[in-house]
Amino acid sequence: MRIHTRVPEGVTEAPGVVVAIHGPGLDAFIEDRVDALARRGYVAAAPDLYHRQPDDGADTMTRFGRLRDAEILEDLDAAGGSGRRGATGRRRSTWSAASRRR
Repeated sequence: MRIHTRVPEGVTEAPGVVVAIHGPGLDAFIEDRVDALARRGYVAAAPDLYHRQPDDGADTMTRFGRLRDAEILEDLDAAGGSGRRGATGRRRSTWSAASRRR
């Protein structure tokens, strides 16, 4: 699974944030969000939640509809590592992650 990850420069410890992709996937917009969080002092990572899907040219809504909650949570956990971390995004993947992290 591809994960876009950035670590803030000059620090040995930092809080972590997992960035959930939006409909188009792990694109330049999401990569920019991850980079911006790192500039602000966070270790940030965005997993490609579509990595299990075929490269068949399906439209965004079809790709999004193929996502399964259990797989989303598995991928977000894999990207986040261990320890406390936050999650950000605007889709069900973020809501699912947040509800598990009480």
